[in-house]
Formats: sequence, structure tokens, C-alpha cells
Amino acid sequence: MLPIGPIVLLVRALSSASSGTSTSAGSKSFSGTSRAVFWIMGLVGWATMILLTMLIASDCIASRAWHDVAWLASFALLDVVGACGLFFAWPILRAIARRGRPTLVYRLAHLSLIFPWTGETYAGATLLAGIAFAHRGAVTKKEVAWLQSRLEKETRFLGTFGAAYALIEALKAKRARDKHRTRAAVEHAQRARTLFGTLTYMSPRAIPKGVLRFAYEYLALDDARLGHWGGVLLAPKSDATTVVRALGGWVRDREDEKPKPWEIRARKKLASPVVEGLFTRPKESTAPKDATEARAHLARDYHALLRGEPLGPRASLNLLALLDMFTHPEYPETLLPEEIRSDEALVDSIHDDLARSLQDAFLRIGVPIYALKNIGPISARVYQGLEAALLDELKTALDRCNEHKKLQHRRDAFAEWLEVSYVRAVYRRVEFTLGPEAAARVWRPFAYGYCNLGVLLSETWPRSRPLAFAIFRVLSLEAHRFKDEEQARQQLHNMTVTSGVH
Repeated sequence: MLPIGPIVLLVRALSSASSGTSTSAGSKSFSGTSRAVFWIMGLVGWATMILLTMLIASDCIASRAWHDVAWLASFALLDVVGACGLFFAWPILRAIARRGRPTLVYRLAHLSLIFPWTGETYAGATLLAGIAFAHRGAVTKKEVAWLQSRLEKETRFLGTFGAAYALIEALKAKRARDKHRTRAAVEHAQRARTLFGTLTYMSPRAIPKGVLRFAYEYLALDDARLGHWGGVLLAPKSDATTVVRALGGWVRDREDEKPKPWEIRARKKLASPVVEGLFTRPKESTAPKDATEARAHLARDYHALLRGEPLGPRASLNLLALLDMFTHPEYPETLLPEEIRSDEALVDSIHDDLARSLQDAFLRIGVPIYALKNIGPISARVYQGLEAALLDELKTALDRCNEHKKLQHRRDAFAEWLEVSYVRAVYRRVEFTLGPEAAARVWRPFAYGYCNLGVLLSETWPRSRPLAFAIFRVLSLEAHRFKDEEQARQQLHNMTVTSGVH
């Protein structure tokens, strides 16, 4: 009996290759990389080996030539090794990377046929080596520089390249945190987040499934680190790893929503003491019992914020509310000395100084200040400062996009990946901080400037259409949200044109 499975796989692979480089909607796109060609050749050889194995097995059974069992076992072993190399290279190398062997996994990635359809050989090897460094811990400056030099050899700047670039930034952030360089740590961590975020908008043809799942896992874990628990639920079910599903179950449980069956199964499979510890936390946070305890909470969170430590949205809003209360001259438990409470100018200067220090910190980590129910003297100043700073930052970023388009100015892949990610991140921070209504107000200039950047990337040489696709997909989703039919049609066309891997 002929093995139907390998033949079906072979036919599919050959039909994919014969489809050329078409990028029309719904069609396959063959990258034409040498690795893809080798993968198809390997698939042909593997299918041939399967056939030979089946023939030898049939001959052994028919003629009872059991002395040929050794040959049969050898062919079967080669079949298994071939299947691992052709279909399971990423999970196998990822498992090796978890053991903290960066040099080994880097070399094995070059020897394997990992990511043949996108052809990002150096990016794939660099990403796996970076994962190995992350699991090993305590990465050195020299090792980070080695990863950077390996990634600079890449010539195809698709999803795996973006993931490797993001992971390098995350490793830099970890190094900076270990050396207590708070500002540098926050900057590198934000770059890593925004770069990983760009991957979630890319065409499936431009990013391997395993890399996309890794990106969602990083974003979910980073959201958990920052206390942004709602972000854990953003990963689609098909792209959520075991740990993301387990954390998602805890978030639903905390919101008095029944966890999904796959989240319950993931929790049992993970069996992590850290996750189990989350489930033992009380659902309701305890409010301060008196003014003394409230002042202790205020001092703790204020100092943590100034040190650059993560402070969740709810804690940030509580901090603003407490500062408004304890710095009001008419509050019975005010922290202002009695001799200055009647000096309006001096009290205003204290409020200005406190608001300025909070504004700088909140610009780095973000705060949903629009959700604050009662606005006081400090929170009002912080709101005004954040609004002016964020809108000015967005305008500057969009002006730069328009200028690049006007001058047809292209830069290296690192700079362009960072700009695409940065502009979207500023727009998201405007909404996160000032609310959906603020996002609606800036939608039109954002759509115009960001689309200009996408057109520049897709139409000028060297074209970077997979990255442009991420821009157009962001704009398409926003256009549907704001019911902008003209933009929705335009961005759908742009996505169709740029959905390939070239």
C-alpha cells in the first residue's frame, strides 16, 4: 500500500512552488529562496525514502526475510530524522535553545532547513541564539554585540528579522535593569515591545507561525510584568502558547468570568508555581484603612514610579488621586505644612513640580489618565502636560513620515523597522493615555502620514512590502473601527498588493 500522506505533501509543495511570486488575494506566494528549493528537494527525497521503507517492509513480510530488518530499521530512522528536519526544525531547535546553548543552536539553525519559505537564515539563527541567551541569563555586552553582528548579515528583512531585532532590544533592556540604568532599560524595553507588536500585524506569508507565537508570548509576559493584564487576552487562541493560555485563564477568573476549556487544560499542563500563586491572590484589592496607611501607599508607589519600576494602570490612577488629596491645602490630613497652606503661589509651584516629575515618568510607562473620575490640582496639570507632549510627539513623527515620502528617503532595515513600530506606538499611547475620543481626533492625520510611510516602503527601491503590509493592516483595522469606509477600501487594496514576501 502506497503512503498517501507524503505524496499529498509533495504535491502541495510543488504546486506552491509552481505558483510563482503572485501576490494576489488568496494566492500562494513562493519566496524562491535557495532554502525553499532545498526544502522541496528534501521533501522529494524524504517521500522517496518513505516509499523504499514501505517496499522493504512489504518484502520482509512477504518473504519472511527477517535478516533485512536491520535495513528496514535504518531506513525508518532516516525517515524520522528527515521528518524532524523538514517539519519540526523550529520546535526542536527551540527546545535546545531553552537549555541555554546559544552557539550550538545557532550552528544547528544554519545546518537545518528552518524557515525555508521566508529564507531568513541569519535572522532565524540569531533569534534562536538570543532565546538561548535569555534562558541562560546574564548576557554580556560582547554577546549582545555578537548577536547584532549576526543579524546584520541578514538580507531578507521579514518577520523573523523583526523578532530577532526585538529580542536583542529586550536583552539590552535586561542588561540595563541589572546595572540599574533605569532610563536605558525602559527605552530598550519599549523598543522591544513595539517591534514585537509590529509582528502581530504582518502577513502570514512573511512570518513563520512559530515566530508569531513567540512574539505573542513575549508581549503577554511583558504585559503581565507591567500589570497590564488585559493585554494577556489579546493573543488569538491559535497563536497563544501554553503559558499565555494559563495566564489568560487567571485574568478571566479575576474578572469573574469562567476560564475557557483550553485555558484550564493549559494551567494543568503548565503546573507552574508562579501561575498557581496568582490564582491564590484575593480578587479584591484592599483599600487603605486610614490616612496613615494611605500615605504609606502613596510614598511606596511614588518612589517606585520615579525609580522606573512597573506600576499598573490602577495603581497609577490611585497615586494621582492620593496626591491630589494629600497636597490639597484644605484637606484635613494634607502633607503641606500649615505655614504655607495659605500661600497660593507657593502651593501652585509645589503642584507644578510634582506634576512635572509625574509627567516625565508617565510618558515612559503610560497611564490611562482619561479614566480618572475626579480631577484635582496635580492630575489636571499631569493631564495637560501629557496631552501636549503626546500630541506633539505624534505630530513630529507623522511630519517625519510625510517628509520621508516627499523626499523618497529610504534608510537601512533597522531604522525602518523601528520607525514603523514607533509611529504606531505613539498613536497607541495617545489612546491609552487620553482615551478613544483622542484617538478619533487624530485618526485622519495619523492615517495620512502612516499611509505615506507604507507607500514609501512598498513603492521605492529596495521595496519592503511585508513591513508596508503591517502599516496598511493597522490602518485597515482602525478604519473599520472609526467607520471610515473610504480608508477601509484603500487599505484593503494596499494589503492585497503587499501581502507577498517580496
